[in-house]
Amino acid sequence: MSTTIEVDLKDVLAKLDQKLDKIDQKFDQKFDRMELKFDALTKDVADLKTTVAKDVAELKTEVKILQERVNAGQAALEKRIDGQAFWLRGVGITVVGSLVAIGLKVFGVGIH
Repeated sequence: MSTTIEVDLKDVLAKLDQKLDKIDQKFDQKFDRMELKFDALTKDVADLKTTVAKDVAELKTEVKILQERVNAGQAALEKRIDGQAFWLRGVGITVVGSLVAIGLKVFGVGIH
């Protein structure tokens, strides 16, 4: 029992061609969607790059401003400490001199 099927080669090739056309269309659609997504991602990356560059520039400016403030504050503190050291030395000398004078007076050594 053998069955013979006769199929025209032209019909087989036509069906195969139709299926390949459908696959090609699906591929083209998916490729177009991927291309759109890629373009959107490229734009997003460019926007992020611009934003990061602006933020870095702002941070550099803020760091410079803060550095200037720190330097100005440091100079002011140095002047204040120098002034306080001068006054403390003067007060210290006065206190020591007074204690010496009191000690001399207590022990009876001094000018009458």
